[in-house]
Amino acid sequence: GVPVTLNTWQHIAVVFDTETNQVQMYINGVPAGSASPFTIPSSVGTLNLGADFGGRNSFVGNIDEFRIWNRALNAAEVGNLVEGPV
Repeated sequence: GVPVTLNTWQHIAVVFDTETNQVQMYINGVPAGSASPFTIPSSVGTLNLGADFGGRNSFVGNIDEFRIWNRALNAAEVGNLVEGPV
């Protein structure tokens, strides 16, 4: 896996491709794991950032500049996000 440095800002990106049903995680622009097939529940609910459903298991830290795209980004696009502003 890709190491995460404690007490340091990290760029984390998770990309879900609806065509392949694959999810890919990146840490500082480097692939850090994937899952396939991956399904997102079809029920409508609240989007939780930093916690699982129901707000349990909360993330301890800060989240900054959260973004959602309407398409899956490729590895080069994720790498560009790490390098500078969108």
